[in-house]
Amino acid sequence: MGSNEWDEHWSSRKFVSLNFAFKFYRKHVMSNALSYFFEKYFPKDGIFVECGSGTSLTSFKVMKHKRRLIALDLSIKAIMEARKIRKIDYFVQSDILRLPFKPESVDGIWNLGVMEHLTQAEIDKAMGEFQRVLKKGSYVVLFWPPVYSSTGIAYRIIEKMIKIATGKDFRFYPDEISRLSSREEGASIMKRNGFRDCRVFFPWRNCFGDLVVVAKK
Repeated sequence: MGSNEWDEHWSSRKFVSLNFAFKFYRKHVMSNALSYFFEKYFPKDGIFVECGSGTSLTSFKVMKHKRRLIALDLSIKAIMEARKIRKIDYFVQSDILRLPFKPESVDGIWNLGVMEHLTQAEIDKAMGEFQRVLKKGSYVVLFWPPVYSSTGIAYRIIEKMIKIATGKDFRFYPDEISRLSSREEGASIMKRNGFRDCRVFFPWRNCFGDLVVVAKK
């Protein structure tokens, strides 16, 4: 999807009005899970990039220490919302398929609910960019929805109810064409793109909403 489509998504009245029920989950559940994995795999000093930040709502509980945090997203509307998160130091409008960073200049990359919107070819291209900009030994932490999850089921039920009530198709998010079918698939994707020490979790900390894929350059 292009920047115009994502701008429309983040500024859509239907997204704002109907997504409030899940805002609490992202702000108070996913943020805790992200903070846990941040402390476990990222050093306390360096440059860290949320590649596909959206509004960065889930990042507000990340502990700063001496970290410099960058929110990067294709949508200017999303970046404008991300500016409300005070822990983020820099904001960049860019494509994760063409990261505007020098080779081996980044100490860690994370995102939540991004990779499932990409084709397999785009996933590999994004991984190539992650490999290029990450320092050796640095980690990526990706919250990647599986085919079946607690939040996915909830979204689908509500979408179906809205369709029954209105007679019109409704989706909270753009097409999720690359949800993970298993932990093994997540590890396989990372390994084929040159990452090592690949681990895939289905943690209770996010109420089994996403798989968390962790891998080292």
